[in-house]
Amino acid sequence: MLIQRQAPAVFLLAVAVGIFLSPVFDHSSFLILVSEQIYGLIGVEPDNILGDPDEEVDKDYALFSLVVNGSEKHLGEERHQQSPDAYLGNRTGNVVHVRSENATWRGFLDSINITVDDQICLEGSDCREGTVVLNDKTDPDLSAEISQADNMLIVIDTEDEEEIIDSIMGRELPEIYREEEIGVYV
Repeated sequence: MLIQRQAPAVFLLAVAVGIFLSPVFDHSSFLILVSEQIYGLIGVEPDNILGDPDEEVDKDYALFSLVVNGSEKHLGEERHQQSPDAYLGNRTGNVVHVRSENATWRGFLDSINITVDDQICLEGSDCREGTVVLNDKTDPDLSAEISQADNMLIVIDTEDEEEIIDSIMGRELPEIYREEEIGVYV
């Protein structure tokens, strides 16, 4: 617990160093890198950084990407973090944080206002043709539970769809969210 209580002080020191080195480093990249290193050093999951035993902790993490007209959309806004079962993390916008053991991909998509039927509908009314890929499989069963390190991609109105699918399906979770890495440093 002592190390966990010192984490905010270490983080503030890292921020100060980042500001000092601002002409050299990009602020946001530097802060994300430092915070991920701190999380790893103190051995706690990112959503429970202060170690409150009563706070619910995420059970699994997965990747989610949305590509519309060839551009990847980042959905890190607060409105995409409302579901108690699975939500997009606010720092990265493409990591799904799973809290409920019964969280499904359909439930997650509903929580961020994406409907997948004959077409893919964004925000309920903007419906278009597209492709849904889960772990390299097109047209997946969306009632499946979200598992650790799943990778979902939705591609809409994109010409070089196969190239984008190959690229994004090759991504891995950031190290801090990988199951074998969480909590091993303490």
